[in-house]
Amino acid sequence: MLLPLTSGHGFNIRIKPRPLASMPRALASTTGSGTADAALNDDAWKVRGERGVSFVTGEAFYRAESCAGRDLAVLVAALHRRRTGRLRVLDVMGGSGMRGARYFAQADADEVWVNDGNMDLHYAVVYNMCSAAGLPVPWVQAGCATAATAWPAAVARDGMAGLGPSDQAATAATSEGGKVSGRSLRDLASHWEGLAQRLRLAGLARDVWQWDVPRPTGSCAEALRPGQLLTPAVMDAAADSKATACGLTGGESGGSGSSSSSRSNVPGPSSYRNLGLTEAQLEEEPTGRHRRIRISHADANRLLTNCYMRESYYDLVDVDSFGSETMHFPAAIDAVRYGGLIYLTSTDGFTTSGKRPARGLAAYGSYARATPWANEQGLRMIIGSAVREAAARGVTLTPVFSLYSYHGPVFRVMLRATRSAEWPAHHYGFIGHCFVHGDNYVVGWRQLGKATCRCEARGRRPTHGPPNAVRGMETANSTTVTSRGTGMDANDVPSSACTSPSSPRGIHGHTRSRELDSRSSKAGRLGDPGQTEDSWDSGAEDGPATATQLVISGPLWTGPLHDAAELQAMAAEAARRGWTGFGLDVAAAPNLQNRVKSSRNVRPLEELLELLLEEADPRLPPGFFSIDESVARRLVRPPPRDGLIAALRQEGFAAARCHLEARAVRTNACMADVLRVAEERLGIPQRRQR
Repeated sequence: MLLPLTSGHGFNIRIKPRPLASMPRALASTTGSGTADAALNDDAWKVRGERGVSFVTGEAFYRAESCAGRDLAVLVAALHRRRTGRLRVLDVMGGSGMRGARYFAQADADEVWVNDGNMDLHYAVVYNMCSAAGLPVPWVQAGCATAATAWPAAVARDGMAGLGPSDQAATAATSEGGKVSGRSLRDLASHWEGLAQRLRLAGLARDVWQWDVPRPTGSCAEALRPGQLLTPAVMDAAADSKATACGLTGGESGGSGSSSSSRSNVPGPSSYRNLGLTEAQLEEEPTGRHRRIRISHADANRLLTNCYMRESYYDLVDVDSFGSETMHFPAAIDAVRYGGLIYLTSTDGFTTSGKRPARGLAAYGSYARATPWANEQGLRMIIGSAVREAAARGVTLTPVFSLYSYHGPVFRVMLRATRSAEWPAHHYGFIGHCFVHGDNYVVGWRQLGKATCRCEARGRRPTHGPPNAVRGMETANSTTVTSRGTGMDANDVPSSACTSPSSPRGIHGHTRSRELDSRSSKAGRLGDPGQTEDSWDSGAEDGPATATQLVISGPLWTGPLHDAAELQAMAAEAARRGWTGFGLDVAAAPNLQNRVKSSRNVRPLEELLELLLEEADPRLPPGFFSIDESVARRLVRPPPRDGLIAALRQEGFAAARCHLEARAVRTNACMADVLRVAEERLGIPQRRQR
């Protein structure tokens, strides 16, 4: 059966559809007659917009509030492409393919392989990826000029990544597009699928659809402006020139008067199936002359392992898993190129918050307890699990950024993989929390048996003495410790009111001193340069046997969550692209219409990057203080967040906002110092202890 598709511009194209048996179950029924349109979900094929890229969701789950996580990933990918000159992306759980479309259109990826085990999403993935690549668009129905909105929203020009428009421009452009029937877009995806080369790669049981797309040059490259959402009016005005420049006239499209020179910039439809590449070249990495799209529906672990076995490594491996599916971590590490990136996701808030510690032990190798900073605990569990898996393979993973989103919840971490026999073992340990005093401690492996908070036994004194003085243990024979291996002098940060714990090192109040004796002449902070767990003496002091037991979670990542230098580069790139606001059009997220302030669900991109940069201060330890919980419980009223941060900085402490919780403070001051500063500088007295 041939379906004649006649456009309003005289292009006659005849498409032979696939047999129903070879089509995805959910879409096969739409090719029949009678109730075909009724069987197709028009809402699933509604054209949406995100940072100027148009897409459809198909039957895939889509959450508009997750735009920030995709924004950050695209920025990192674009920076990697610019630095290394290449970018191959493997999205093994791609859903509708809209993330892959953004990588292709906005990060100028040389290759994007989108995989999802659900075959019912096939045509949605085809539509999103091919529209991002700028494949020729046949007018799929007579009089359906509004199908022009199916054109890509952001297409690379002359090898440069497209610059997304501002939120207002994206919203205005999208609203001009008009309504496109889902059947029309599905037929368009079917046409694009016919242009693909179907491969059967060794080791994979299912076919792989591949398009090798020439890089546009000349007039065709300028046919689409970067970040432009093409409307019917724009398409009508540019149709003739676009057809001539891009080779859509003549024999390829059923018209007449074709010109070989006019098609020299971008070959016609058949050329996407065969660019003169041999069978072996079809499996090799794409060259600089063309870009590649691959779509498959294989098991994620099988695909990752297949790439490793074929020694086909990717610069960015995106694993957008659901729940706590850490089973994909080892294979993802095997498939990433040295110097490349791994983007990991988890949505299991119950496990990471300590509600299901046995599950956390099985999935992440970490026994999580319920703590006031459980959201951060989830990020550290994911990083710690991946870091440990990578270390067994001679690979070191370091965080580029970490992102927690309240909706879901969703935990995302971007990690950079480097080849190294050494791994940051000093950042892989335990974190303890004292529910009596509200303080947090990083606990080393050898100190687990004596992990107690000694603040209660030592007494809590105001910090009016010199930073080098030992609280409750005045002695001249003391040595200072530095802040997280930064080489800071003890005078740079005031001492904490909390005395040294019995075994773990305190992480609030980094300049605490320790008394030296013959046993602790090598005393130092576990994690400082030149210090190891064996050279750090616990130096247990005598004291009353009333020390508070710590609630300990781990092992997990205890190091920094972000790379400050990378975040600065990402902020500069976002500013260059004009990426501001929430990045969504009103149709995709009507709840954001007329929104000015951010919330725990969504934040403007510029505000989010600013928050992450504050958190990247190397002086800040793990954990945070919730103002409405931990702090307010000990004061007569909650202090203002920004006022408390300013007061702590005036006292010489490091203090910052927290992206995980709006009403929280990160600081290297212990709780006693926080309460003292709130009382002395903000005039908020402490509650009397009963």
